[in-house]
Amino acid sequence: MQLLKQFQIAILFLALCSCGTRRQEQFVDKYADADFTAFINKCVYFRGRDKEQLLILFVDNDLSEEKNDGPFIVYVDEDSKKVVKTSTVLMKDTININKTSLERLAIHFLSYHVRSLKVDTNGNVFIGLLNEEKPDLIRFSDEKYRTGFYKEGWSKVKGNWYRMNQ
Repeated sequence: MQLLKQFQIAILFLALCSCGTRRQEQFVDKYADADFTAFINKCVYFRGRDKEQLLILFVDNDLSEEKNDGPFIVYVDEDSKKVVKTSTVLMKDTININKTSLERLAIHFLSYHVRSLKVDTNGNVFIGLLNEEKPDLIRFSDEKYRTGFYKEGWSKVKGNWYRMNQ
């Protein structure tokens, strides 16, 4: 009986891992050559829902250390895909932000059905498909950027796309 339980747990674990892998491959197939330039030097994270069940998205407008003023918060109705409200409460400086542009970026982010999306200044795309805290898919704009942390523990999916090993 104990052996049967261990076998069932092992099968469940393998099924969950393969489901994540399949989802990553489907994402890469669909967005292999997608244009993510609207997100350059920006990051959008799904942070949860509020008490009215609105989606809460954090939009970092500028990822450079000296200019990152904190996240702009966008609350979106999931059904209508419309911005209901926004907040700058976590931002240090709100004078130079373009709220309309950030709202549009948040809505665009929803079309990818991911937990997080970041594009650095080199055009490398970091996708949190299964986890919003760290990327599990990366598209390098050039192989020369695949260094350090991103050299080990990552497997090639297709083209310049890599997935984190599980």
